[in-house]
Amino acid sequence: MKIVVLTRTWRISPGMVVSYLLKNGYGVEGIILEERSRMIFGNEGIRFKKIWKLYWKYGFDYSFGKLKELVLIKFHYLKRKLYPSWKNDEFYSIEEVALVYPLKIFKVESHNSSRTVNLLKKIKPDVVLTINARILGKEILKTAKWFINLHLSLLPKYGGMDSIFWALYHGENEIGVTIHKVEEKLDSGEIIAQEKIPVSDRDNEQTLYFKALKKGREMILDVLRRLEEGRIVTKRMEGKVEYFGIPTRKERKRFKRMVKKR
Repeated sequence: MKIVVLTRTWRISPGMVVSYLLKNGYGVEGIILEERSRMIFGNEGIRFKKIWKLYWKYGFDYSFGKLKELVLIKFHYLKRKLYPSWKNDEFYSIEEVALVYPLKIFKVESHNSSRTVNLLKKIKPDVVLTINARILGKEILKTAKWFINLHLSLLPKYGGMDSIFWALYHGENEIGVTIHKVEEKLDSGEIIAQEKIPVSDRDNEQTLYFKALKKGREMILDVLRRLEEGRIVTKRMEGKVEYFGIPTRKERKRFKRMVKKR
C-alpha cells in the first residue's frame, strides 16, 4: 500500500503519527510539507505587524503556548540529533522522524500547488493521509482514491480549529477522535472511525491533546489494515458540522475563570 502524508513543518501530530506507522511496518512513500507558519501568517510569511495583530487578537496565552510548543519540538529534535542513542519512542516532528527513518520529504508552498498535484500523480498513492493540512481543492482530491484526515473531536461537533479547547470550553465530559474521508468542505467527509475519550479532573488541553493523538494513531493503523483487507465501512455525519476558529483573548480569559470555579 502506497501512503503519502500531507502535513506541515515542525508539528507534533505528524511526528507522532508517522513514526508510529513506521514502527508498525507501514512505509510512507512521501511526506509533502507546507511551512507551519503559512497556516497563520499566509503567503507573506512571518511579519512583525502580523505577529502584533495576532497577539492583540488571541492574547498572551495563545502566543506563549505556541512558542512553548515550538521550543519543545526543537528541543526534542536537537536532543535526538546530538544523542542518536537517546531512548525515547516519541517523535515530535517530521524533521525528527527523518533523523532516524529514511523519509522522502518534499517541501511545497501550498498543499494545493501544482507541485503537489504533480508529486501525487507521480507517486500514485493508494492513501493520502492529511494531518494539519489546509483545505484541499478538487485537483488534489482527484489524485488518489482515499484521502483520510485525522481530526481531534467527535465530528460533526467541534470542526475547525482548536477542537479540544472548544470541547472543554463548552463543558464536555468527553472529547474524541474522528478519522474521516476528505472533501472540499472542511472536516465534512464520511466517517471511517470514531472513538470517545473521557475527560478526567486531572486533564487539561495539553494532556488531552496527547491522549487524542495516541488514540488517533492507533485508529489510523487500524483503518489502514482494514483498507488492505477491503473491510472499510463509512457513514455520513449526522447533522451539520460545527465550525470553530482560534479562541480569542476574551474567550481564553473566560475559560480560565470557568476552570477556577470548577
